[in-house]
Amino acid sequence: MLASPLRRGLRTTLLRSNRALSTPATRQVKIVEVGPRDGLQNEKTVIPIETKVELIDRLGETGLKMAGTAEVLQRFLHKPGIGYPVLVPNTKGLDTLIELLERHASEHGNSKPLTDEIAVFIAASESFSKANINCSIAESIDRLVPVVRLAKFKGLRVRGYVSTVITCPYEGSIAPERVRDVAKALDQLGCYEISLGDTVGTGTPVTVERPYSPGATGNVATEDIVHALQGVGYTTGVDLGKLSAVGEWISTQLNRPNSSRAGQAWLAKKRREEEAALKVAEKAARAKL
Repeated sequence: MLASPLRRGLRTTLLRSNRALSTPATRQVKIVEVGPRDGLQNEKTVIPIETKVELIDRLGETGLKMAGTAEVLQRFLHKPGIGYPVLVPNTKGLDTLIELLERHASEHGNSKPLTDEIAVFIAASESFSKANINCSIAESIDRLVPVVRLAKFKGLRVRGYVSTVITCPYEGSIAPERVRDVAKALDQLGCYEISLGDTVGTGTPVTVERPYSPGATGNVATEDIVHALQGVGYTTGVDLGKLSAVGEWISTQLNRPNSSRAGQAWLAKKRREEEAALKVAEKAARAKL
């Protein structure tokens, strides 16, 4: 994984109700930012919960759909029109979330719930599944059955993630037919949307058949993918300027360099504009003397 936590926070949704979400007709791509969880979980230092909460608040201003955990769900400011799905790995995790939602409902009456959506995941690679969650693909699907059933009973929507859809670090290339079968299983479970994750970061236009950020190695920065998509005419609903500022902020918080090319370029342009505006203001002030 590479530098910025937002690099680890990108999964582009490709399937929705068994059809492509991004097509030449719609020219729209929805980006779900999972940086507050996936992006920070591999950091060597403990990230204060206040930092996680502020990261979610800042990202909520950019137009991204957010994904986080029940731990911070009640701490951040929920923005209108922004979804906050919670990753639920098992029934225990769902029970914890439901308890939180019910407690919030009893304390706040008819206020908007903290979330109305969960996310579940399985791998398209047997080896990765066993290494990651210590069970086979079939067993992981069986484990999700009670999770999805209870979630839907409680009125929660369910998104499905498929990891290692292109390459597995243990098995190498993954057959598209296996990805299809896993995605079909999630669809049959009742997931309203299925996200395909290029976990290792080896996808190309040929293997994925989607927009790609040229020169990217490994997981690509969210800022860079937004820039690439917007550059070829796709609508994302994301404010690249605000997103770049968030990337710079969290990089500073983690004491690491900002590795987003698009983010650095945008920030450099903003600094030049601010410097030019300052010079104009100073010149105007001197003219008044």
